[in-house]
Amino acid sequence: MALKKSLRRQKNEKREKIEMLEQWAAALEERASLIVVEGKKDKAALASLGVVHVVTLGKEPLYSIAEKIASTEKEVVILTDFDAQGRILYHILKELFERLGVRVDPFFRLWLRRHTNLSHIEGIATYFEHHL
Repeated sequence: MALKKSLRRQKNEKREKIEMLEQWAAALEERASLIVVEGKKDKAALASLGVVHVVTLGKEPLYSIAEKIASTEKEVVILTDFDAQGRILYHILKELFERLGVRVDPFFRLWLRRHTNLSHIEGIATYFEHHL
């Protein structure tokens, strides 16, 4: 009896996590803010979830990229990886955007950090699949 309850609880928790991930992806796309990611794999992973307003950093200097984005956007979402390099990159970009008058929305990055064990944005599609 206890095993059945435990299995039911696990199934319900999994269903809740799936719903939360789906809501996260839908809210990110509805936000209509430009999303800044590190590379092509990150962009492809988000596209597989239906998130399409995404730009990659590429090889251009960060300041140049930030200036181009600031010329057309008032707000951005930065989704860099959660490793040491990604955290440093996030803070550099955040500071650049804020100096240029672009608001950085931290919600989506913080949500991922708190509710998943992702270390790289490119793994989000796989993470999503494993929880379906």
